[in-house]
Amino acid sequence: MSEKKPRRVTRYYCHDCKVSFNIITWFEQRRKYCPKCGDYYAIKPYFRNGWSQKEIDILDQYIRGEVKFYTVVEQTGRSIDACRRRKSRRIRELGLKE
Repeated sequence: MSEKKPRRVTRYYCHDCKVSFNIITWFEQRRKYCPKCGDYYAIKPYFRNGWSQKEIDILDQYIRGEVKFYTVVEQTGRSIDACRRRKSRRIRELGLKE
């Protein structure tokens, strides 16, 4: 049996309609199109480096019990797993017990 090629997940951002989206392919796609506006000129790779201080402040509010977890996910725009991992790291940074 032939082996399946590994799939590639790439994240992109459309600067026209301000939407981030994933493209899942098994091969290199020539042009990437925005799922909302259909344009390919405004598409750029999307990278997020670290958490901003504003996002950490929102996470600290959740740790103190001031906001709910879904609020953290919604306001930071990050995945549920990313917020959970960062929460556990932040608790260790503050020296608190989970």
